[in-house]
Amino acid sequence: MNEKQQIRGLTHAPLAAIYARKSTEQEGTDADAKSVARQIENARAFAERQGWQVCEQHVYADDAISGAATKKLLSRQRMLDSIASGSAPFKVVVMRDASRFSRRDGDEAFGELKRIALAGVQVVFYSDGSKFAHGTMATNVVGFLQSEMAAEYRRQVALSTREAIWRKAKAGHVAGGRVFGYDNVRVGGHVERHINDREAAVVSRIFEMAADGAGQKRIAKTLNEAQSPCPRAQRSRPDGWAPSSVRPVLRRTLYRGLITFGKTHKRDDGSGPRQVRQDASQWLTVDAPQLRIVSDELWAAAHRRLRDAEALYLRGTGGRVFGRPARSLESRYLLSGLARCTCGSNFMAHSTTSGKGRKRYYVCCGYHNRGKTACTNGLQLWMVEADGAVLEQLRDYVLQPSVVEGAVADAVAMLRPAASELDAQRAEFEKHAHSIDVEIAHLVKAIAAGGQLASLIAAMKEREQQRDQLLQQVASLNQLRDIGHLDVKRIEKDLRVRVKEWRGLLGRQVPVARQIVRKLLEGRLVFTAREDRTYEFSGRVSLGGLLQGTVLPREWRPRRDWIPSA
Repeated sequence: MNEKQQIRGLTHAPLAAIYARKSTEQEGTDADAKSVARQIENARAFAERQGWQVCEQHVYADDAISGAATKKLLSRQRMLDSIASGSAPFKVVVMRDASRFSRRDGDEAFGELKRIALAGVQVVFYSDGSKFAHGTMATNVVGFLQSEMAAEYRRQVALSTREAIWRKAKAGHVAGGRVFGYDNVRVGGHVERHINDREAAVVSRIFEMAADGAGQKRIAKTLNEAQSPCPRAQRSRPDGWAPSSVRPVLRRTLYRGLITFGKTHKRDDGSGPRQVRQDASQWLTVDAPQLRIVSDELWAAAHRRLRDAEALYLRGTGGRVFGRPARSLESRYLLSGLARCTCGSNFMAHSTTSGKGRKRYYVCCGYHNRGKTACTNGLQLWMVEADGAVLEQLRDYVLQPSVVEGAVADAVAMLRPAASELDAQRAEFEKHAHSIDVEIAHLVKAIAAGGQLASLIAAMKEREQQRDQLLQQVASLNQLRDIGHLDVKRIEKDLRVRVKEWRGLLGRQVPVARQIVRKLLEGRLVFTAREDRTYEFSGRVSLGGLLQGTVLPREWRPRRDWIPSA
């Protein structure tokens, strides 16, 4: 079959997308709902029976994700974005039932399906062959109740799961993951914690050092120098002790033989699930003397020194707690979070005070918080010099007209498609649209002559839908064809103005400069300490953040990269 025959075959069958999801909560579900692959197979078979052709590039699946965790349903979101943009080639979405799409509260789930329908895409459930409907009292009430029943199922499963976990915790069994200092051992039908003597010795040492007045950073460095066992590092983080891993050890009541469970509870306030701290009256506390590692006397001594250190800190700061109160707030320093050491750790801002005043610098987090065993780079990177060198490279090497104009030329070359190929495709689609118009005219005459009204109207609606799809394809090809007529001179002129503006903003305020640097950088700047006690930095820069929206209102990347170094 040649290419033209393939194009002709696609236009006569309505195009359909498939969505499938499997939840992490598997109890009580049937075999079909437990397998994403099986859902896709059944949806494809259903679509074929209806005479629909499945768009293979629009088969969406989210595996092992709850229907209430909408932020984690990335495939579902891609489908919704495609529908909302109006560029989706399909007009039907096939799924098992409404619970596969969402298990949020009834009004939210029903509203999401309604927005799909209002965008002109039909939702069909292959489990019973029904279609999502809305707009009347009956369909709205039924749709809402079905969505609410799916949400209630999720709530009941969550409640039974929480009750089962509480029963485990109350019996002293493991109700979570592994805790440093213990081994999880399966005994019969449950899991128990047994003390790990080698790790327990490290826990005792942490409490002893804290009772003697050592700070959390000093404890971490001492343990790393002794190559002591440490908790398993989180993904992408280096192994070893850090102040952030010492702190929870000093506050975990399990080490004194007391199981505390239920301090937090998962809530979803509409922005996604998050852990909310519970009132102490709702905690579950169980005595577990067999799990005691730290005596009451050592626990009390360590926490007495922690309270003294906290009181001393607050007196020195006038009762204020320094630091950023929320992660969403920008750093006050240009390279915080944008630069890293060759060991993989981020650079953090620090300062020293002398007779000449306060001087700020960057230092490797690995060396500063974990010690020489994590990183041997203790060289301080003075902030004024580092910020100036980076901004100079960006201003004088990257943000100059010749570089930007070269990127524009590359971008236009990538975006300008072959005109002859587009014209051929457009002519083919227009030819088929004209033939469908002829068929519609014949159907109108048949209706006027008194033919079978129901079947003729159904056939006419089908032809009209096919014609609309073809016209959408023609409009898309026309848009691509217009790319060949880009006003390159106007684009370059606009970019010169923007580059001039950015060059001026780089040296004014740190928050503005950080935003510009973040748009230009791909990844992070890597600083390498040299033998002459100076730093060399390198990073990959893309002008996509600057050019995006100027050439075309869509995301793209130029082919050239610029790698500054100093």
